[in-house]
Amino acid sequence: MGVRDHLRDLYRKFPNWFTLARIAGSPLLIPLLMTRQELFLGTSFRNIDIAFVLCIVLGLTDLLDGLCARIFNQKTLIGAALDPVADKIYIWTTIFAVGIPADHFTWTIFVFAVDVSLLILGVAGLLIYLTEGPGMVGANIGGKGKFISLCMFAGSLVLIAAGITSVKVFGVELVNPGPYIHVAAVFAIGSIVGHFYSAFLNRKA
Repeated sequence: MGVRDHLRDLYRKFPNWFTLARIAGSPLLIPLLMTRQELFLGTSFRNIDIAFVLCIVLGLTDLLDGLCARIFNQKTLIGAALDPVADKIYIWTTIFAVGIPADHFTWTIFVFAVDVSLLILGVAGLLIYLTEGPGMVGANIGGKGKFISLCMFAGSLVLIAAGITSVKVFGVELVNPGPYIHVAAVFAIGSIVGHFYSAFLNRKA
């Protein structure tokens, strides 16, 4: 397939629309999270309230793109390549816009650095796929675990910014950023090891 074929898949295969929506919608979080206590367009809702709803909607697009691609058999190479990029844009836009707590700064920057490395590795894997056939770096368990942990981390930060400091389910405190970023760091290390093996040693996704 040529570049035009991949670009055609981008708009013809509707699961990719969810991925594009996540990319396009993420920058909207920046002004909302940076002016969190202001009223949203004169309504009774604060910007942070709208940001929290938008975070949930954008997070759901990550579930919908892959689910629809499998159910309707509309998997595409460009969709597989853009999905992790969209995830990173979404999650890191949220985290940096809401602000990183000083006591979690080191671990957060570490995971961010790993994510940047994974993005570079993903480009390398895509080039391997295009030039040598099967060998594209795909998603792995470590990457999925990292993304879920980062979503919980970002969600905790947004809730705290909204003034909600405690949400308990079966006695377990969910609004607690520390454990989530530590778990994300563990998954990040596993993910980059797995991707390195697939891209350069095993040469298969």
